[in-house]
Amino acid sequence: MTRLRAIALLAAGLAATLAIGRCQLVPQREISSTPSGTRASAVTLFSGKLAPSDLTLDQAVNPVPQDALLLGAGDIAECSDLTGAIQTGDLLRRLLAKYPTAQVFTAGDNAYGRFRPREFVAECYQSTWGTFNAQTAPAPGNHDYYNSTHDAALYFAYFDYYKVHPAAKSRGYYSFDLKDWHIVSLNSDPHSGPLPTQAQWLDEDLKAAAKHCILAIWHHPLFSSGDEHGADPADSGRATNLLWDVLERHGADVVINGHDHHYERFAPQDSKGAPSPKGLREFIVGTGGAELRGLLSPLKANSEAQLTHQFGILALTLRASSYSWAFLGTDNRVYDPSSGFTECHEKLNHN
Repeated sequence: MTRLRAIALLAAGLAATLAIGRCQLVPQREISSTPSGTRASAVTLFSGKLAPSDLTLDQAVNPVPQDALLLGAGDIAECSDLTGAIQTGDLLRRLLAKYPTAQVFTAGDNAYGRFRPREFVAECYQSTWGTFNAQTAPAPGNHDYYNSTHDAALYFAYFDYYKVHPAAKSRGYYSFDLKDWHIVSLNSDPHSGPLPTQAQWLDEDLKAAAKHCILAIWHHPLFSSGDEHGADPADSGRATNLLWDVLERHGADVVINGHDHHYERFAPQDSKGAPSPKGLREFIVGTGGAELRGLLSPLKANSEAQLTHQFGILALTLRASSYSWAFLGTDNRVYDPSSGFTECHEKLNHN
């Protein structure tokens, strides 16, 4: 065990001890879960937590052989404190040992710092999530572009996916099939090029897609109750309605984002924030290891579940025409498990 890892694990143990003491002060009634289309008061530092379910991790993540399993988060390796990234990385390694064909994703901000090589080598991402690089589908975030030329050069040079798929590297976004699902990993950073160009590529990609269910991943959320970026009209996420509209037009089902450092699940909605049975269900999973944050008051409309101050990952079980979800905390508890499988939308017929 390296000295850095030993220090991080010691800090994690101390943080857990302190957390136990804090939890004793939190009334159980202060659970942050609201029905679709309603608003609730923002949670405070200690009360903004969904109640953990009674499910074990094995019960919440139990795919059959025909299913695909998608696991991951965004906002991961903060070099000044790797405690959270170590914990989420260890959780992923446990799941990958049991489900070696699972697909890992990242939702941007993979490492934090004004980039020197160490941010993506031994000290940061590599030492926390790097052991499963070969089965990771990454997406970039604004912190991945924080180098002198704003081109995310170290990010693109690091990930195995771009080494195997150079066209994805040259564009900065890509797609692939995961069993019965079509996955698109997009790039919401303004330094990546004009968003209308990406939206046009996305439209052509989805026209050619043969799978029934569609899921998209990018960093900056269109909708968020996060207290850092959710109310900022100038945030890059506010421009991603272009991507949302294309996805909705093609009958896409799920969007995964990061950027705000909490977990949140929205009801299906259109790009204007109106509830819609044909809309996209958005998950914000900025819980991969970077400093956690709180929520706005009031919450954004259509926010159905919120969890603050808990590192963890999103687990999606993807079936031929449906999906289920659960947020897996690094405290080995299961939060916000779906009550069953949600059917995918009908897809646009291009024939």
